[in-house]
Amino acid sequence: MQHNNYKTVKATNGDMIEYEIKSFDLGMKDVHFSSDNKHVVAFYRTRSDYLRKRLENLIYKYNPTSHSEAGTYWENLFLWPTHIIDDKRLGYVVPVYPKHFFFTAGFNRNKEKNGRWFSSPKLRKMLDPSERGDWRGYMNICILISRAIRRMHSIGLTHSDLSYNNVLIDPKGGHACILNFDEFIVPGEHPLEVIGTPDFIAPEVLQTMKYPFKDIRRKYPSIRTDRYALAVLNYELLLCRHPLRGGKKHDLDPAIDERLMMGERALFIEHPADTSNRPEEKPPAYMPWIDVEKIPYTICGPYLKELFDKVFIDGLHNPHERPYADAWEEALIKTVDLLQPCGDSSCEQKWFLFDNSTKPKCPFCGWEFTGQLPIEGSYKEESCSDELYL
Repeated sequence: MQHNNYKTVKATNGDMIEYEIKSFDLGMKDVHFSSDNKHVVAFYRTRSDYLRKRLENLIYKYNPTSHSEAGTYWENLFLWPTHIIDDKRLGYVVPVYPKHFFFTAGFNRNKEKNGRWFSSPKLRKMLDPSERGDWRGYMNICILISRAIRRMHSIGLTHSDLSYNNVLIDPKGGHACILNFDEFIVPGEHPLEVIGTPDFIAPEVLQTMKYPFKDIRRKYPSIRTDRYALAVLNYELLLCRHPLRGGKKHDLDPAIDERLMMGERALFIEHPADTSNRPEEKPPAYMPWIDVEKIPYTICGPYLKELFDKVFIDGLHNPHERPYADAWEEALIKTVDLLQPCGDSSCEQKWFLFDNSTKPKCPFCGWEFTGQLPIEGSYKEESCSDELYL
């Protein structure tokens, strides 16, 4: 029996989907909650054979969540659609965000845990302490994000808009999820629809936007630009600052200056040989992340430093030099093995990397290590095994 506030449609596989008549606007789509609040139903405002084919390919051909036991694991890392609806209007059904991706305390209670909350030093400081997580939690989150992007790239998909806006994270519980599957690019099948989110657009894309859309000199989102965005996301989550936003000025016009800083003249703020883009802002005491002298990227250890160098020095203007997602996954796992607990109970980050080259101390609170080095166990995840990552 259909209630007055709900409608029922048949999915292309024969399942009946009941959803609320009331909808909310999501760009080019109208979105409704299902009657059981476990799914949302999204209808495109326009329809085309191209959109229908795109949905079919993404759900049935390129879906990492649809393969037996391995699919169950990937369901936790991708918010992937489950059904196509083609009943007067074209749309799809996708699961709602799991409960752990909503804040349960503080001023933003019940809001979704968009990655921006955790990558900005100001926003992270505003969070309820119970929601912030610790540095080990962020390392594990970066592992999950890198693993998901590696899986996506392995089947030929480009996200095209990987950013903190399209990632949900829960550092406290150790969860992460990639969003907005319908912006993915499949070379030769599903072309570009978005350029990306500012701060995550690769320099070569910004630098060549001056050329006409189909000009051969123009660069577009690809797996290589995804690899840049992944590095930015990992850097921001671990260090709470953007790798290119420093103190160097390129033009008096703010718009031109922004385009040059993030594009043609992009320069790593922690470049060892060129210090001209070091942040000039004196960081307040409650935001030490801005101070690259106090908390340099080298606190992330040798494995991650090597990858950050490859992206933000060697590969900043040479896209083919950028590491693949699996390199990030491997380096992060090795780095987690080097983490040691901070001995100061008031330290917000709780963990740091042990450094044998100097007198070991926590870079976040200054606590100095003394005594015998404790040995931590290797990173592992009980819910998966190597064969499931394929």
